[in-house]
Amino acid sequence: MNKINLNDSTYGLIEELLGWSDELGVKLKERLGASIFDFSAGGYEAGLIFSEVCLGGVSTVGLTEMNISQLRLPAVQINTGLPVLSCYKCQKADWKIEDKIASGPAKLVRSEKEDFVSDIGILALESAEEPDKDDIREISNQCGVDPSDLFILYAPVDSLVGSIQVAARVIETSLFKLDALGYDIDNVESAFGTAPIPPVSSSEKIALAKTNDSIIYGGSVNLNVKEDFDFSKVPSDQSSFYGEKMEAVFSRFDYKLHEVDEDVFAPAKIVVNNLDNGKFESYGKINNEVLLDSFGLKEES
Repeated sequence: MNKINLNDSTYGLIEELLGWSDELGVKLKERLGASIFDFSAGGYEAGLIFSEVCLGGVSTVGLTEMNISQLRLPAVQINTGLPVLSCYKCQKADWKIEDKIASGPAKLVRSEKEDFVSDIGILALESAEEPDKDDIREISNQCGVDPSDLFILYAPVDSLVGSIQVAARVIETSLFKLDALGYDIDNVESAFGTAPIPPVSSSEKIALAKTNDSIIYGGSVNLNVKEDFDFSKVPSDQSSFYGEKMEAVFSRFDYKLHEVDEDVFAPAKIVVNNLDNGKFESYGKINNEVLLDSFGLKEES
């Protein structure tokens, strides 16, 4: 089977950035020949592009609205016909470069070189700091791509772009949970997800908590699958931490997220359609109370 080169499929987004960086609020510079895109001051459109880069350019990210009790807030929506490749293998933030968390198609060249060889490398970093020369050399060496052919985006989590790109991981979290539960995620044919965009926070730690709350208490995912499973185990309400704001949970673990029970990293709600037998089921629910508390809002009377 032919493999899709996600670096090539994402390059159209890079061309858009090169042509419209000023209008998008994105700053462009070069380091060791690599093109560096600073999304720190980007707006909604920049956040969508950043998210689509994380997804390898083969999933669609857009804006919508979501009602939390009586309040209407902006939300992100994602749809994909390649959920495992795009939302799991490409978007999953499992490459750490110093204190920067990496997603995007260059990650595939690094981890599965025999299947995803590419002449260019495109990477998105969750970081307040731009990649330095050592970071660029590491990316270049691990991906086998010359620095002049690297395109690296970065945005801090405590920014609007950061809020959007984390909320856009709602499908990723459902696949992560299913994989941890032993389900063959290759049975997921397509997916659609939504999550509210959390407000920009005053610090990285608070932003990390609020962006996770967005998915854990406000995220909803529709999956079209080929094989049955006990999907009731997937939503975040199966975790012993459910009902607490992540700021409190993460603080107890000194923000060492790898020590937190993985069961909580899941969408609030999952709707599953079995394409073979027509079964259509829904599990979990949106938790307006915790979302309002996390976002610092009061319910309108």
